[in-house]
Amino acid sequence: MKIIKKALLNALPLLALLLAALPVNAADAPAWSQLNEQQQKQLGNLLDKWDAMPAEQRERMLNGLARWNSLPPEQKQQARERFQRWRALTPEQQAQWREKIQRFRELPADEQARLRERFQWFRNLPPEQQQELRDKWQAMTPAERDAVKERMQEFAKLPPEERQKLREQWQKMTPDERRHARENLRRNRRAR
Repeated sequence: MKIIKKALLNALPLLALLLAALPVNAADAPAWSQLNEQQQKQLGNLLDKWDAMPAEQRERMLNGLARWNSLPPEQKQQARERFQRWRALTPEQQAQWREKIQRFRELPADEQARLRERFQWFRNLPPEQQQELRDKWQAMTPAERDAVKERMQEFAKLPPEERQKLREQWQKMTPDERRHARENLRRNRRAR
């Protein structure tokens, strides 16, 4: 009997390690009392709701919390700022954003990648240029915006090398040369 007890006691740490390595079943999501002190502190606003939440939701919350805790401080700050901007939106604006996000998710992968690339390009602009572009966009009529979107789609269909060549040419132009190029494009489109 002593030998069996000793063998079991020696095997317990190994068994505990093996069990800890197994994937967590959502049905086994911990109750509030099973969370560690840091988790309870970070999820404090859910104290009254936690145990009533479905296990899958609790598991998602814990996974999200683990991802949050692994972020560097600057990414956490950016996320906080985005969240504050989200909370400042009206319910109607939030609904509009949810629709946009859903439409984006329905796009083909290459189109999503193109849009991400354009967004990153915009974010890399100096704040003054970003604001200038926002102001121009807001000043446009819906028809003008549609025309811009159409031109952007035409540009996106060009081979990457040709797009890069055009970007480089554009960057070398003076503001007057750019204005003149835009006017020529408009005239050519009207003539079609």
